Amino acid sequence: MGDELQPADGTTIEQPAIPADATWDDLPDELERRCCPGEIRNTTVYKALVPMLDKNSPTGASVAYTYKRGNDDTYRGSSTIAGLIDAMNDPEDWPVVGG
Repeated sequence: MGDELQPADGTTIEQPAIPADATWDDLPDELERRCCPGEIRNTTVYKALVPMLDKNSPTGASVAYTYKRGNDDTYRGSSTIAGLIDAMNDPEDWPVVGG
């Protein structure tokens, strides 16, 4: 990734790239990300597994691999760990530069 996040207080937080072969346990428990496109403020997001319906699963259910905000809103999620990592490493999909 190599991009840096500029928090509202002016300090810089390096956002390292997540390796494509990372497992769920390898992903950080929390991250700082820009809150919303076009905004300067940042938000802390927390790793969470979320149950979901899945008509292709033998049980009819599966989980989504997500990062959620403190208010429990899902900030970013995917049905696969690889999909979540792709989003985390793509600054167009998941902003890593504030402002």
